[in-house]
Amino acid sequence: MAEILSELPTEAARAYLAARSLMEQHPDLAAERFRKALDLLCLKFGGDNLSLADKIRDLSARGHLPAQLLEAVEALRIVDNVGARESPSKAASAEAWILDSLFKLLAQYLYVLPAKTFKMRSITRHSARTV
Repeated sequence: MAEILSELPTEAARAYLAARSLMEQHPDLAAERFRKALDLLCLKFGGDNLSLADKIRDLSARGHLPAQLLEAVEALRIVDNVGARESPSKAASAEAWILDSLFKLLAQYLYVLPAKTFKMRSITRHSARTV
């Protein structure tokens, strides 16, 4: 996880670590913090006035994220709806777990993979010049 966090905007990484620290004892608070961390993760890509779900949909529509990640957005909606009716504490744990997973996936696609791709290109260019 340290490798992922090192590639992220500082505020997003801090918010993520704060959420993780709350996950066991206070999953409802962790879920709120994960949402904040996800918003911070998406900040540089625009969509400031969109909901988190709409930001992710927008990022997918613009080719920054694969469409499969939209399934996580749907899973969140379902957990929220079921939790509101049946078991808020179980829903909070499930929501926190989904948001944690979603954060890791978005971090990989939006920050880690582009950074690694850039580094690979740099190595390739440097190697091509020295051959």
